Amino acid sequence: MIDAIASLGKLQYSEDPQQLIRSLVRFRRPDSMKGQAHYLILDFSTKSKKCTVHHPEFNATREDPDYTPQRLHYIGVVPAAGLQYHTTGHDLRHLCSQVLPAVLDKLPGNSPLGDSIRQVLSDYFVLDMELDPKNRYRYLLDLEAVGIANAGFTDKIRSEAADKERPGLVAKELLDWVKRERQIAPEQIDLFAFSIDGQLIARHPDYIRAVLDDQVSMFDKAQEGVCCVTGQQAEVSADLTKFKFKYYITDKLNFSSSLSGRFERNFQLSRTGVWQLLLGERYIMNRLRLRIGSFNVYMIPEFLDSAAYDAAQIRETINEVYSDVRALATQKEAQKIEEGLKKELSAIESLDGIRTQMLINLLFFEENKSEFKVYRHVKDISPSRITLMLDKGEEVREYFRGIAEHFRANRPSLESLYYMIPLQVDGKGKVKNPQMLMQLYDSILSGRKLDRRELIEAFVALLGRVYHGTTGGLQIGNKRGLSNEQGSDFAWIRLIWEQMHYIRWLEEIGNLRREGAGGMRIELLAGLEKEQAHIQASSFDEARAAMFLLGGAIKFVADAQQAKLKSKPIMQKINFKGISEHLLQRLIAEVFEKAEYYRKAYEYFPRYRFDAFYSELTRLLDLSGFSITRQWKLNEQETVHYILSGYTFQVGISMKPREYNGGQAADGQPDEYRATDADHICILDEEEHDNEQ
Repeated sequence: MIDAIASLGKLQYSEDPQQLIRSLVRFRRPDSMKGQAHYLILDFSTKSKKCTVHHPEFNATREDPDYTPQRLHYIGVVPAAGLQYHTTGHDLRHLCSQVLPAVLDKLPGNSPLGDSIRQVLSDYFVLDMELDPKNRYRYLLDLEAVGIANAGFTDKIRSEAADKERPGLVAKELLDWVKRERQIAPEQIDLFAFSIDGQLIARHPDYIRAVLDDQVSMFDKAQEGVCCVTGQQAEVSADLTKFKFKYYITDKLNFSSSLSGRFERNFQLSRTGVWQLLLGERYIMNRLRLRIGSFNVYMIPEFLDSAAYDAAQIRETINEVYSDVRALATQKEAQKIEEGLKKELSAIESLDGIRTQMLINLLFFEENKSEFKVYRHVKDISPSRITLMLDKGEEVREYFRGIAEHFRANRPSLESLYYMIPLQVDGKGKVKNPQMLMQLYDSILSGRKLDRRELIEAFVALLGRVYHGTTGGLQIGNKRGLSNEQGSDFAWIRLIWEQMHYIRWLEEIGNLRREGAGGMRIELLAGLEKEQAHIQASSFDEARAAMFLLGGAIKFVADAQQAKLKSKPIMQKINFKGISEHLLQRLIAEVFEKAEYYRKAYEYFPRYRFDAFYSELTRLLDLSGFSITRQWKLNEQETVHYILSGYTFQVGISMKPREYNGGQAADGQPDEYRATDADHICILDEEEHDNEQ
């Protein structure tokens, strides 16, 4: 992967400082939910001793969404524990204390910018002489000199607050003033910058040179060697602190050459190699960042033979392939990772030969300040694999749409799987146990076989939590449509409908073997043509087909109970933790008993249809070798899954357009049942109700 990143950086590298600094810029997208975003500029005058506060709108003057970060030369924060010296930042506290002194230390003594900064520090900052000269908080922005705070504000802070707390108090006072005087809330301000006499410090040539020099400051103590990236003899360094990704372990003795504590022979880079990796990283972070559930993902393309194409052609291909990735970052959950990939791959196809020379890497990671934690690196994904996944996903969606035209469902995707298995999250929404999900993603993308039972067990576990309304602490706790209160049918029915899509999709793309009848053809009674077609298309054997039909029979009883009791007691007989052979036998008997009751008590009970279902399920159950005295073909969770699949199938084929409105479904009962309820309401007396329960 390091070669892939370096190849991207090579396309961005230039000797021109202006081009280099533009390639280092970190794109930033404000949260549109917070209202119109702004950036704040404090313009210090060295002539009139006056500071002006500007607050232009973020990206308001150009169509380019990255115009503002480029204009301000925003390059993020200094990694590790270094002094923050970037004069454009997203943390105002840094600018209120350490930034300008740190910039001054990096400028040559004869720099005109240095002279201007020294005057600004003298006129608009206060220096605490009692603090150590190396203390990053010894300088503090004087809001009295800026003309914002009342007299005595700065002295009060210095006397009452610890040195580390002072920048935060000054920043808060400044933001409160902006909110009060300019009617802009703090959360609407996304970036902060300094300018002197109307010129942004970040665009001054001396500042740009200082930033670029700092990126390769590790070569102050360089030695001769061979670069691991370029393969050329040059000055090299093993210092990797400037990089975002961790390419080699340099903090553990046993990873060093001959346990010497020196890493130069293990992994060393020349200036060119450093720049290629730095710029490649920045390109990936800016343009190839995606999100699946709560996981951040970097998509890293790798050309197997980039030497076969000139730089301009590769750059054109990369730009076409990833031109829509930035738009993905601004979309909500409806935008799936594969949709972006499909657009990109269609661009690849426009350039003959390049597609066969490309592989895709996906890096699932978590980023927290200076920490970069990789959850999974899925390697060498073929574009043809992605195309297959997309095509089959659309076929699966069309298949189920043909079954239930008015029961909407998203096309299977990587992100939809995130909401199909139970994942515990912490207070910040981060998944605590991502191992299973990461393994699933790796296998799906790589085309490896999955364990069907293990997957179904996870699906059923989440279904039970959703059905009982106990989704607290899970990733779906606040997701619309899946966090409904206990007793809401729509949440769990919608979930298993999409799980049915997903299993079919995994079969189509080769991750699941079709387990069932194989070449055997299961024939059902007349009137069950839709059920027979689905059973055959799904390659169900007798056991799976029997449970599928049992689910349909339960649906008929549940609809009758809903009409008469306004509840569905039969559903309480389904144990979402699993149904053993003994419990299954009791459930089948109880379904038949309830049906016998409602064929008399409820005139709209579908007698003939139920009889066909029950007759076929008992016949198939016998053929499957079912017995309570020995282990059956299906385990307890599979039994639940196929029963609920049959139940949901009946919901889908009976659903009418008005039963689904803006993402909210009706109670799931067929239209003819509900239409008659208003005209023919028969209330059970207490004795009948007790008998029914």
